[in-house]
Amino acid sequence: MKKPSAVACELNRPGDDYIGLVHAIERAGSQVRQCLEAVRLVVTDKSAAELRDALKAHLGGSDRLLVAQVGSEVAWRADARFSSSLAGLLRPNAS
Repeated sequence: MKKPSAVACELNRPGDDYIGLVHAIERAGSQVRQCLEAVRLVVTDKSAAELRDALKAHLGGSDRLLVAQVGSEVAWRADARFSSSLAGLLRPNAS
């Protein structure tokens, strides 16, 4: 069953090209939305560990990655267009 996961990155190699990581995140799920500067929501059938493993090849030793499946309750604050986009991705967990 496909579920939304949050993928958060802290990229610590200034000047490096992370386009491979961006493409790997985009390929990881059926829907992907950038919701904050370094956070993407990915709808995927992969577990958090499987998604992490698929992305870690694109990271350096000082980079950080957090993958968490979105649980039973989600809330946010944003403009109407952004909120609509997130609600469509996160239903039925949106509030």
